[in-house]
Amino acid sequence: MRRGFILIEFITAIAIIMVLAAILFPVFTRAREKARQVDCLNNLLNVGIALRHYAADYNGWYPPRDNELSPLFTSHLPDRRVLDCLSYESIGEWTSGDYSYRAGYCDDDRFDLIVMVERRLDLHNSGCNCLFADGHVKWLSLSNPSGPTPQLRREILGMPGLDPVDPSSEGEGEHGPRI
Repeated sequence: MRRGFILIEFITAIAIIMVLAAILFPVFTRAREKARQVDCLNNLLNVGIALRHYAADYNGWYPPRDNELSPLFTSHLPDRRVLDCLSYESIGEWTSGDYSYRAGYCDDDRFDLIVMVERRLDLHNSGCNCLFADGHVKWLSLSNPSGPTPQLRREILGMPGLDPVDPSSEGEGEHGPRI
């Protein structure tokens, strides 16, 4: 009668566990990044609400300078961490955190104008979260050919303070990411 595992059974069990881990690891990575994407989307929604409150106090106008959201900190944004994206590791040079903010809009501008976007355009599952002038937020796929319209692409690429993209990344040429 046998009392324990023999070596081949042990090695087989370890191999099966490793194969399962290799299959599930990318799934868990994508799920974690999707959760971070949703958290970032929620952060932008909170900033959008703060911008609308600010605009109500200042005749409908959003803060006047690019990448400068410090006027929101006094009474509209109680916590600066809402400007931090979990997937982005930045130095924090601007008061707009990990996002790029474009000034000059007011709360009654066209609904499809982008006010804020993430500094890295490919950060969340080959796309980026955007805050529009009317306060709604949306994730836009940058690798999908039927993604943003050409006007929206120009608007995204024209945002101030975007991080330079690694030229070795797939799908990018000398003019930055292909959106």
